[in-house]
Amino acid sequence: KISSSGDFSQLEVVETPIYEQKIQYILYSLGGKYFRKGNYTQSKVIDKKFLEVWPNHLDVLFRVAYAEHKLGYNSIALKLAKKLKKIEPDGLYNGYIVEMFIYLDTNDIIKLEQTFNQLISQPEKFLKLNDDTYRLMIFFALASNNLSKYAPLLYEKFIDQHGYSCEVENNLAIHYFNLENFNSSVKHVKRTIGKKCLNPELIRLLSEKNLID
Repeated sequence: KISSSGDFSQLEVVETPIYEQKIQYILYSLGGKYFRKGNYTQSKVIDKKFLEVWPNHLDVLFRVAYAEHKLGYNSIALKLAKKLKKIEPDGLYNGYIVEMFIYLDTNDIIKLEQTFNQLISQPEKFLKLNDDTYRLMIFFALASNNLSKYAPLLYEKFIDQHGYSCEVENNLAIHYFNLENFNSSVKHVKRTIGKKCLNPELIRLLSEKNLID
């Protein structure tokens, strides 16, 4: 039974001859709906019920791990991230991604760097498969002086494999601004299609330097 109020605390999966198809689809879709909206409390309840029946579903494991992190339960999130790292096939690295989000938000830059270095040491033929991998690695590289050197290389790899991304252009613009290479920063700003994805503080600072209109 699904509550119209959004209270899923009493949600139960009842096994019937058709539950594997219909219930799996309903729970997966509903959990994803709340997750995409950033309603992690409700998505976690639904997704954890899902995992009671299908415990190794990779997408749902990632959603629960990330939700636990966003809700402040980082020890649980780390356990789930470690599980993901063990069972994800080559080319999927959500376990690493969750770990880096945790270390970034807790300002544990040393552990962030360690996880980043573990990830970047994976074979390139697998790293390039999912566009989230290079995209998010560029984002995490901004957090560390030791990692920032990887941003331009990762950018080239991303563009070569996946094409244009406003988010990626924005993060390269931030990367070069932090290095006080303002002309290169402006170059990436001008590559964006529209400016909705751009960091407003970056635009303000570049405007104050009369580098952009």
